[in-house]
Amino acid sequence: MATLKYKAMLANGTVIDPGTRPFSFKVGAGRAIKGWDVVVAKMRVGDSFTIILPMKLAYGPSKGDLKFDMELLSVK
Repeated sequence: MATLKYKAMLANGTVIDPGTRPFSFKVGAGRAIKGWDVVVAKMRVGDSFTIILPMKLAYGPSKGDLKFDMELLSVK
């Protein structure tokens, strides 16, 4: 189980989810978007990443490519 803080944006920087609460999910279990499973598996607690995910690793064509500011808070 990974817990992270995040902010979700369109590729142009428009915020679509300010991530007001931390999000927890089991990495690799398909409970989050595909790109998060890939990226969070490579993070260590305390890492902060800004990533741009292509639509095929995010929500598909409905939102296009997405940008995320992410900080891994814990792994259990």
